[in-house]
Amino acid sequence: TPLAARGGITGQLYDFDAALPADAPNSTVAAILDLGGSTAFVKLTGKRDVLQAQKPALLALAQSMGLDR
Repeated sequence: TPLAARGGITGQLYDFDAALPADAPNSTVAAILDLGGSTAFVKLTGKRDVLQAQKPALLALAQSMGLDR
């Protein structure tokens, strides 16, 4: 999923939940941001129910990242 962060930074949000078997206990959500010469990775791994509850917080963190120019 495309992701827009502070200062015009763009990236992608990856939610691996749908790619896993229904009975998998854990999953991962990750954001990858292109910082123009550098790349930032933010990853959350854990129990699926906790992960889905915390996904908005991870998204907010990723969107708050950017470069002060």
